[in-house]
Amino acid sequence: MRDLNQLLPFITRTWLYASGVFFSIQDKVVGSAHLPQWVADVMYLNPAASFIEWMREILIATYRPEFGHHPPPMVWMSCVFWAVFALGFGFWYFWRSEERYGRG
Repeated sequence: MRDLNQLLPFITRTWLYASGVFFSIQDKVVGSAHLPQWVADVMYLNPAASFIEWMREILIATYRPEFGHHPPPMVWMSCVFWAVFALGFGFWYFWRSEERYGRG
């Protein structure tokens, strides 16, 4: 357990950097780094990256309509998947453990 305390900051920092908090995945990965589109699509499978990119594109389109930004289809699909997954998993988890709480 002590080793996990040392590893957890590294894992969260790596997840933060891979989520595109500081950069747009589409612009930096495909545009500047000239990597294939599938690399960006794999990065969008990260739930944090999908929602960050989705909100970034929507806010830019709202406040700067001349740019005409729209979230890529992979971002929409990933956001819908993670929302449905969280709903299903949450329902299953709380339904399964209903006996241990709320009936006191």
